[in-house]
Amino acid sequence: MIPRKISDQAAKTPFTGDFVILELYRRFIKGKRSLRVKSIIIRPGKKIERPAERNHEHIYYVVEGVGKIDYSELQRTITIEPFSLIYVPIALKHVIINHGIANLHIIDFTLIE
Repeated sequence: MIPRKISDQAAKTPFTGDFVILELYRRFIKGKRSLRVKSIIIRPGKKIERPAERNHEHIYYVVEGVGKIDYSELQRTITIEPFSLIYVPIALKHVIINHGIANLHIIDFTLIE
């Protein structure tokens, strides 16, 4: 069961580094599977490198800001903007880059097998 409201305090949390990641929700589904929901905020001109995680699938929802996701293994780049939904398959290394003038705020839904 998913809660009716997930409180995202990340947008209100001050931070000093290039980015902040806050876990909003974690739920074990069945067996070894689980769902995690995280809030990611990246400062303008900064990036976050996401490693190739063997059992992790990501769905990113862009709340605000603009940027791009670079898949170096596939030699492909995707532009992201508010209300974008992006699927990242299992074990794919990628870099999220904020090339805007405001913070890039993303909600990361991760399914872990």
